[in-house]
Amino acid sequence: MNEHPRVFSATIFKSAIIFLLLCRLISMAVMPVMDDSEARYAAIAANMAKNGDFFAPQFCYYGETVVFYGKPPFFFQFCGAMAKWFGTSEFTIRIPALLSALLIVGILWLMVKQLRGKDAAADAVLLCCLSGGFYLYSGLCMTDLMLAAACFGAVGFYLLFDQESTLKRKKLWSVCVFASFGLGMIVKGPVVLVFSGIPVFLYVLCKNRWRDLKNHSWVCGIVVLLLIIVPSYGLMQMRNPDFLRYFFVDENFRRFLYHDYGDRFGQGREYFHGVAFLWFILVNLPLLLLIPTACFGKNSWKKFFPVSIFRDPLELMMLLSIFTALIFWSLTSRTLVTYLLPTMPVLAAFVASRLHSLCCEGKTFAAFRRTAIVFIVISGVGILAMSFWGDQFTTALARQTYKSAEKLLPEYPGSRIYIMRYNPYSAEFYLPGEALIIHPKEKYEESLANSGGDILLAPERYWKRIKDSTKRKELFRYGKWKAFAPVGPEAEPLDK
Repeated sequence: MNEHPRVFSATIFKSAIIFLLLCRLISMAVMPVMDDSEARYAAIAANMAKNGDFFAPQFCYYGETVVFYGKPPFFFQFCGAMAKWFGTSEFTIRIPALLSALLIVGILWLMVKQLRGKDAAADAVLLCCLSGGFYLYSGLCMTDLMLAAACFGAVGFYLLFDQESTLKRKKLWSVCVFASFGLGMIVKGPVVLVFSGIPVFLYVLCKNRWRDLKNHSWVCGIVVLLLIIVPSYGLMQMRNPDFLRYFFVDENFRRFLYHDYGDRFGQGREYFHGVAFLWFILVNLPLLLLIPTACFGKNSWKKFFPVSIFRDPLELMMLLSIFTALIFWSLTSRTLVTYLLPTMPVLAAFVASRLHSLCCEGKTFAAFRRTAIVFIVISGVGILAMSFWGDQFTTALARQTYKSAEKLLPEYPGSRIYIMRYNPYSAEFYLPGEALIIHPKEKYEESLANSGGDILLAPERYWKRIKDSTKRKELFRYGKWKAFAPVGPEAEPLDK
């Protein structure tokens, strides 16, 4: 395949990738785990590494140790294994997310290279890394980027299967499609069929590819799919007999139909119908902001979005994937921003393909390139700033607060650390059991009474009320947190 001019030179590409990767690696090691979701998953992984039980994902929920049925166990097992082998730390439990990001860019490179050439593939990879959601979640202990890798893998490998001319390689890509579906099933369940199955079906329908279905590696593919799914679900069900019923019925069906669906691990978030369009924009910033800079000039919008995009296999498949995610998730009000993460590599591939076509017509993208470089610098510097100083502006990053409070415990024998009206999962990760009272969410007055003999940690919104209603001594302030001394003669500090 003949190569054409690319948007980003080889020097810019290599420099940007190295810069972004270094910033991301540093932030993975430095940034505290973030409440709520990341800290809960981190606590589950840490408990697995500590207890050696990899088929009962456990965490402390309102004072009670429970098994987490909300998702399949694979992601937690992966994170737990990293913690077991390399030691429990912020960096190790985030390794699976980084590997998921590398898998996404690997599939993206392979797909676009096969259909558009190496230069377009390099542009697509860099554009994907420019998506804010991709860069953020590539270093967080959360399942969503691994699910995105599975969804994008199924779509990308199917497109490679569809465009391949040799039967042997068709069979290989077909098996990869089944393997991607299997990975999605053990990471987050049947939602992978929505993200990937529907656009693939629509593509086959639009392109009339029904005859090509006979070339799929049905037997080998289904065997691979079952080998991935059955051990994970089977062993989890054997250890936890209520898992399959709750996971498939409540979490994947009733959750999107009923307000009170029997959620065991929190309340499902309610938004307005159509919020998926807002989440799509959010996770794909600043990449979406770059598109107008590529469309300056006479008839540039028409050239960027010609009718031919619906005839091109790559661009059609990418558009079908985006529209499927937007329309499906607009039908429910229980849509989280992370549900739109699989659209990131899809949009990057589409934009790279269109830029590649325009480059072939002689169009240059100096403004696009300059703006992208600015965003690359902002992304890298921003993630580092968040990692080093983010805990000054939010209660969701509380590691330093816990460490400061833990150092005070020897001065107050018999005291523990009590967190006002709050049950942060990050406390279980950083203070596993021995220094923290895990308690139900309670009234303000109950927190004051129950924490009488303990060091009290309070978020900013409670500082004035504590000062007005008690005579607790303020021990320290860190960011949005304050620590207050225990009350009562039995908790007076020891003489130094």
